[in-house]
Amino acid sequence: MYNVCSVMSDNALATLVQEVKAYGKSSSSGVKYAIQSDNSLDQLSSSCIERLIELRSTIERSFTKELLFGSMLSYLQGINAIQREFEQNAIKVTGKINAQMAWNALICQVFDDAAVQQVEEWLYFSLFCMLRLIKAHLPEIGHILQEYVKPLNSQDSASCEDTESDAYAIYEQMSHDTNKMASFIGAFIDSCKLLVETRALIYIQITVKQAVDHIIEDRVQAQAQQWEIPCLEPICAEMSNMATLLDALLPPATQNYLKYVQDQIYAQFAQLRVRELFSIIIDYPDSKAAIDDLRLCVQHRGSMYKVAHSLRLSIQERLLHPGATTSDILTQYISAIRCLRLLDPSSTMLEIVARPIREYLRTRDNTVSCIVQDMVSEESELFEDLANQTADSSAINGRAEGVIFDEDCSQPWEPLPVEAKAVYKTAQRRDADVLSLLVSIYDTQDVFVDEFEAYLAKQLLNSVDFDTEREIKQVEMMKLRFGAMALERCEVMLKDIADSKRIWHNANINETDNTYSTLVISRQFWQQQQQQQTATSEQFALPPQMSY
Repeated sequence: MYNVCSVMSDNALATLVQEVKAYGKSSSSGVKYAIQSDNSLDQLSSSCIERLIELRSTIERSFTKELLFGSMLSYLQGINAIQREFEQNAIKVTGKINAQMAWNALICQVFDDAAVQQVEEWLYFSLFCMLRLIKAHLPEIGHILQEYVKPLNSQDSASCEDTESDAYAIYEQMSHDTNKMASFIGAFIDSCKLLVETRALIYIQITVKQAVDHIIEDRVQAQAQQWEIPCLEPICAEMSNMATLLDALLPPATQNYLKYVQDQIYAQFAQLRVRELFSIIIDYPDSKAAIDDLRLCVQHRGSMYKVAHSLRLSIQERLLHPGATTSDILTQYISAIRCLRLLDPSSTMLEIVARPIREYLRTRDNTVSCIVQDMVSEESELFEDLANQTADSSAINGRAEGVIFDEDCSQPWEPLPVEAKAVYKTAQRRDADVLSLLVSIYDTQDVFVDEFEAYLAKQLLNSVDFDTEREIKQVEMMKLRFGAMALERCEVMLKDIADSKRIWHNANINETDNTYSTLVISRQFWQQQQQQQTATSEQFALPPQMSY
């Protein structure tokens, strides 16, 4: 007799124990009857197994992908017929409960690895076709399924290129034929009913989830590099229809399929977007939709630190090396700041990712000059940020050095996460704007002021028409950023140019000699002139007559 105890429920096992005790207290004739019953059940089981093996062999000989749906239905119908006959005979011999337990043991042996693989293939093809039929023919499908499931939700989604697979070919054959469509749906529903009725569903719960996983994987992978449009919500809507159908036709023993499908979608979609995150940041802001989708996944799964550390490794491998220019690193850093703040408004992720970037930028000799060039270049994002800032100098001087707060932040204020204490250097970092984060790469802002003074001096000295309108605008913007006191030298340089222009015109020097352009400067305030004077004094050699 087959070992049925391992597949029995607790209630059924308790009932069986009670019956065995009752048999032990009965007369010798009762014990003899019980032994005869066991022998009869053993004979019934052996005969049933032979018929099930023969049925399976017959179905396998005619099994093809084109006949997949009809073959599975015929197989399950044959199993169901054998089940009814077996249970009718077994009930007469050993009772209803034992007959059911004996059948459970038989069906467990029927669905071995090979049979489960066929069921998984059938489920994959069926769900693939059903999903696309629901998407393309929602009213018709909803009408056919209305007695089995709740009304399905319609969701417009971006079309994707389906792979040329066997499942897609089968779908194409039935999608233009109403009779084939109805026949397929009917066969699928009947097969699901038979899986429940024959109690085979108990042994294929994992198989159902594996088929669902493959469907989700296909749908998610089709969204690779699709960053300009939202992808997560359409996938969730489509998969929810499939999960609703499964919950109605194949009720799971524990967790419902709708919850399982949602968890799997978020998990697989997050893995896809995390692998692409480095490239997504490069394409920002065109890839903002992909960032929004990933934020939903991070919020659902609570995987913020995994995403941050994965991106940090990608940046260290692909960006922080001698082959990347300082300008490219700064551009990627600025995009990372904007993207990671969308993913995590608390900026904890930003602090994890930014630390190696900031440390590497400090080792580059031209980091300060690249930042200043971006600040004064009208084509750069930093110049726009600098030009659009509305803070006055009095407000800035009252704050921490190098920190400006974003005025357009729409996120409500929340306290820092407890985990942020391990990664934050300053509590204000989460509210600092992009320029403040760049300035805070160094411990002092003086290096940026000095670099700007050198840039301004070069521009003014190369100007032959005394036109300083652009330089005046740049100085005013820098004063809002660094304060008026830090830009005093620049103010003196601008005043020297204005005085030189007045002297030039008042003295009419240009009318007598057009060969020269004269500037009257305050030498102590012109950084470039001080450097030239130092270099000249070091390199100047006195004549021999005076070198004693």
